[in-house]
Amino acid sequence: MQRKRLIIYGSCFLLALLTGTVGFHLIEGLSLFDALYFTVITMGTVGYGDIHPWSTEGKTLAMVLVFAGVGTFVAVAESVAESVFAGKEEQTKREKRNMIRGIFFSDVGLELLTRLVRADRDTAGLSEGLRVDATWEPSRFRQASKLLEGHDFALDPHRLDMNALRALLAEKSDLLLRLLENPSIGEHEAFSDTLRAIYHLRDELMCRPPDLDSLPESDLRHLAGDASRVYGLISAQWITYTGYLKASYPYLFYLAARTNPFNPEASVIVRG
Repeated sequence: MQRKRLIIYGSCFLLALLTGTVGFHLIEGLSLFDALYFTVITMGTVGYGDIHPWSTEGKTLAMVLVFAGVGTFVAVAESVAESVFAGKEEQTKREKRNMIRGIFFSDVGLELLTRLVRADRDTAGLSEGLRVDATWEPSRFRQASKLLEGHDFALDPHRLDMNALRALLAEKSDLLLRLLENPSIGEHEAFSDTLRAIYHLRDELMCRPPDLDSLPESDLRHLAGDASRVYGLISAQWITYTGYLKASYPYLFYLAARTNPFNPEASVIVRG
């Protein structure tokens, strides 16, 4: 909206500038440069008296430019200032959202994603395409996002440790609830959907009897479906957040690369 308004006001300002320049050139016989100069100082209401209109038509045009020009000039200046402040505000909000997303992955997200990756029926393509390292450019992260979009996130219910998942999500229930209640998260729809899906999986697991291993096959498939939904959403969040770290916080990215859940050879231990 602000950009559209700036374009409209800027167009009006340029139109007034052009009208004044051409008008004074034709009516008063001024050179194009002098006509432009006089138009600018007239619109800015800072006339110096060195150039002024002699004809009635020229004086009329000058009065029109004073009213129209000042209005558009002020509107353009105001719109530019608002755009600058809005940009800084949005950047601050984005940094805050990414900080919250970092807390999520540090406290629960990374461990949850690691457990889900282990139940993936086909991780070969992901393991090869998601081995992030210091050489990755933004284009590589975009390619990785497309790779995830085309992946089948259907998990094998028999490779999922349901009891461990329930224990993890039960332990982190307070954190997940606080994240969902954070007003900054509401502005990040994709991350909000991820948290809702995780909390739903947590509710499903908590409603089951203590011994999850005794559940019937149909119920295991149902739970695996909920976990698969989480898997797809959290994977997309992980690659986006890792790309953000690569661009903004290299030292945090270095740790993210060494704990990459998609790389079976990743190790947090620094060697060599």
